[in-house]
Amino acid sequence: MTDDKHSTCWINMTSGATKSIGPPIRHFVFDVFSHFAKRGYIVDFDRHSAGDLDFLVQFYKETGINTTIVIHTASALWTFNLLCELLSYLQLFASDLPLKVVCEVEASTEITLANFPYAIQRRLKLEIFHTAKPAELLPDLFNVYFFDPHPGTIWLGPNVLYLLSKWYYSRSQTVELFLDAVQYSYMCHYYDNPLSLINTQSKRDIRAAFKSTHYQYLRSVPTFADRTNNIETDDKVLQSALDAQNHVITYFEDMQDTILIYREFMSLFVSDYSKEDLLTAIADLMSGKMRFRLIKALEELSSLDPALIKAKIMEFGNLAEFPKELRSAIDRIKNINTDELLTNKSEAQAELRKSKKAKLAQKESAAKLQNAATKWKEALASFEVRLVNMLKPINAIQFYELYVFDDYQLISSALNPEFRARIDDALLLPQRYLGHLTLESLAYQVCKEEPAESLLQYWYASFLSRYRELHADSALESISPDGDKDNNDNSDRPVDQLVLSKFYYAIAVLRLMGLIDLHQARRITGQSIAGKETVRRVLWPGL
Repeated sequence: MTDDKHSTCWINMTSGATKSIGPPIRHFVFDVFSHFAKRGYIVDFDRHSAGDLDFLVQFYKETGINTTIVIHTASALWTFNLLCELLSYLQLFASDLPLKVVCEVEASTEITLANFPYAIQRRLKLEIFHTAKPAELLPDLFNVYFFDPHPGTIWLGPNVLYLLSKWYYSRSQTVELFLDAVQYSYMCHYYDNPLSLINTQSKRDIRAAFKSTHYQYLRSVPTFADRTNNIETDDKVLQSALDAQNHVITYFEDMQDTILIYREFMSLFVSDYSKEDLLTAIADLMSGKMRFRLIKALEELSSLDPALIKAKIMEFGNLAEFPKELRSAIDRIKNINTDELLTNKSEAQAELRKSKKAKLAQKESAAKLQNAATKWKEALASFEVRLVNMLKPINAIQFYELYVFDDYQLISSALNPEFRARIDDALLLPQRYLGHLTLESLAYQVCKEEPAESLLQYWYASFLSRYRELHADSALESISPDGDKDNNDNSDRPVDQLVLSKFYYAIAVLRLMGLIDLHQARRITGQSIAGKETVRRVLWPGL
C-alpha cells in the first residue's frame, strides 16, 4: 500500500471486538490508534462489520487524524453487492471525515473500477487497485516478515482489548510503554504470525525475550484486575484469560527448539538458494506442503557422499542444543565412521584385484556398505519423524492464518483430522472469555460435528443482539432469522443490509468449506427472505 514499508503498521480489528468495550476503554484505545496514526501508519480492516466502522467513525470524530482505510477484497466471497453495501455504509456515515479509502480487488473477479457507482467514488475519493490471487501474495508478505522484519501487525481483537482494559484500570504505565508490550507480544503471537519468531537469531535471543518485562507482563495481567476496586471481577473471565496466557507461554516455550531446528535444518538445503526459493519453501509450509519438502530434501541428502553428509550434520549439530530424541538421531549419524568406511572400501578394492576370492570379498564389502546405508536411512528417518512432529503445531495454527488470508481453497485442504485436534486453542480461546461466536469459532464447532444450522441461527441472533446495544432503535429488531420483516420505515437502511450480508457471508464460507450443502444453506436463509435475488447472488453466484 505504500513504498515505504517501514512506515506502515497494519492495525487489524476483528469483527465484534470493539463492541465489547466500554467508553472509558474506548478512549484509551483511541490513544493507541492515535499513537500509530499520527506517525502515518495505516488502519487496516481485515474484518468488516457495522460495529467496527462505528468505532472508526467515532475515532475520527474525536481525534481528527487523517489516515487510510484499506478494504481487502481478494476473495471470491466479496461479491459486487457485498462490497457496494460496505462502501454505501462508509458513504452514509463517514463521507465528511478525512478518510482515504483504498479498495484492493482480486484481478480474477469481475469487480472493476467501472462497476462502482460514481457517487461512491466521488464522495469517498475511492482508490481501487487490482491484485493477484491470495496465494500469489504470500511471497510478498513473507518478504516483509523475514527479510525486512518490523513490528508490522497489531491485532486489536478481544484478547488484546482485554489486556487493554486491565492496563487502563491500573493506570500504572503510559500508552507508549503499553504499545511496546503489544508490539513485542504480537510479533511473537501465534494468532497472527507464528513464524515471526524465526526472525530471532539464536536461542539466547528467544530466552532473553521471554525474560523481558514485556513477557512478564503477559503473566501478570490478571493481577491488575485483582488490584482494581472500582470494577467487578469475574472469576471465570480471569481464569479463562489466565489459561489463555499460560497456553501462549507454554506454546512458545515448546516452540523454541522447533524454530531453531527449522532454521538450521533449512540452512542445510537452501544455503545456495535465492530468496525466492526460500520464500517458496515458506509458502509451502503455510499451505501444509512442508512435510513433502522435508522428505524430498532428506532423500537428496541420503544420495550424497557420506562424508559430505556427516560434515553437514556435524555443522548442524553444533549450532544449538537439540531435544533428546533429535540429539540421539544426530549422535547415531556422528558415530558412523564414514572416513573409515571409505578407506576400507579403497583397501578392499586393492585387495580384490589381488585376491583369488575377489567375488566373495566383493560381496562382503557390498554387505558392509549396505549395512552402513541402512544405518544412514534409519538415522535420517528418525531425524525426519522428529522434525515433522515438531512442525505439526505450526500446521494446526496455519488454519487460522489461512483463514485470515481469505484463501479458502487452502482452508479446505487443511480441514482434516490431523489438524482438528489443535484447532480449539488456535481459534476459540480469544472468544471464550468474551462470549463472542465468530466465524472462526463457528467453523471450529462445525468441525466437531455440531449442527451447523443451529449454530448459524445462534450466531445470527448474537450478532443482532450486539448490534442492538449500539442501535437500540434500529430496524434490525424487526428482522427475524427467517428474514421476515414488519412494516418499518428504516428497514432498507444500508447498515441493515450490511448485517444481513454478514450472515450470508458466514453461510457462504461454510458452503465453500464443504461443511453445509446447498439444501442446508437454503433452509437456513429461508425461501421468503427479503431481497431473495440478492441473497442468491451472494450465496450461489454460479447459479
